[in-house]
Amino acid sequence: MAAFFFRAAPLQTFISSSTRNDCYICKKQRKAYSPCIQRTSFRAANLFVVCQKENESPERDASETTELKDSSAPQSISIDEANRIFEKEAYSGHEAEPVPEKEPYPGYYRDMEQMGLKPKPKNDGLKVGGVKSLYRADGTPYAPWLIGKVAEDPRPLAPKKKPSASGRLAADPQLQEIAGIGLKARILGDEVELVWSTDNEENNVGFIVQRRKGGTEEFQVIGDYKSDPRLKSKGSSGGNYSFIDSSVSPGTWVYRISDVNTKGETSDLSQTLVEIASSEDKTRQKLAVIILSALIITLFVVGLLLDPLSRT
Repeated sequence: MAAFFFRAAPLQTFISSSTRNDCYICKKQRKAYSPCIQRTSFRAANLFVVCQKENESPERDASETTELKDSSAPQSISIDEANRIFEKEAYSGHEAEPVPEKEPYPGYYRDMEQMGLKPKPKNDGLKVGGVKSLYRADGTPYAPWLIGKVAEDPRPLAPKKKPSASGRLAADPQLQEIAGIGLKARILGDEVELVWSTDNEENNVGFIVQRRKGGTEEFQVIGDYKSDPRLKSKGSSGGNYSFIDSSVSPGTWVYRISDVNTKGETSDLSQTLVEIASSEDKTRQKLAVIILSALIITLFVVGLLLDPLSRT
C-alpha cells in the first residue's frame, strides 16, 4: 500500500492509493520523484509520499511522529476530496506547483530562450494593428524571432515650437522667418520692395525697417513709423505692410523688421537676405543669355542641314 500526507497540515490527512507498483519502500519522496504520486491527479507541490509493503509500518522521523501524536486521528479520504481540500485551505510555508503556461505554439519557449527574450507581462493597453500587433493580448509575442528586428516603439514626433517674436534675432543672415510675419523681398530694377503681414498687434505703435551690408554687423535705420505713415500699426488685428528701398546699391544686404510698442520697447520680428546684381553683373548675364540662345539656334540649323530627310 502507499500513503500520502501533508507535512504542515493542521490535520494529518492520508490519501489512499489503489496501487503501490514501483514505489520506494519506506522512504519519503516529493511529487517529482515519486512514481506512486505521479499516477495520481493531485497537484500539491509539497505533498510527501510514504510507500510501504503490506503489513509494514512507514518509517518517520521524530518530528513527524510528534506531529502525529499532537494531531487527531488520521482520516482516509479519496484523491478527489483531497484535491478539493487543497484548493480551499492555505497551508503556511507550502505553495502549490505552478501550472505551466500553455505555449502559443510548439517550441515557443525554446525560441524565446534562444533569442534571449522573456515573455512580456500582460498589457491591457496594447492596440490592435501596427507594430504592437506583434503581441497577443497577454503580452506574449506571436513571432519571437521578429522581436528586436522591428522598431516596436517608434518615438513620437515632438511638435515644433513656434519661435518667439521678441528678443534679438539669430546671427544667421539667411534666417528669413522668426515670428511668422512672412517677410519677403522682391527686386524691382534698382529698388527692393519688402512685404510682410501680421495677425496680432496688441499694443503695437508701428514698425522700423533696418538693413546692413553683408559681412558687417551694424544695422542702419532706413524707415520708421514716425517718418513713413505706411509703417504705422493698422490696429490690434494686424494687416499687410510694404516698404520700398530706393537707395540700395548692388551687393548683399540683410533687411530686418522690428516693431515698437506703446512703452517704446523695440522687438525684432523678422529678417531676410537680398542679393542685388551690379550693372556689370547684369551685362554679363545678358551676354551669357545671348550666347546661349545663339548656340541653341546654331545647333538646330546644323541638325536640319545634316538630316537626309530634309533634302528630299
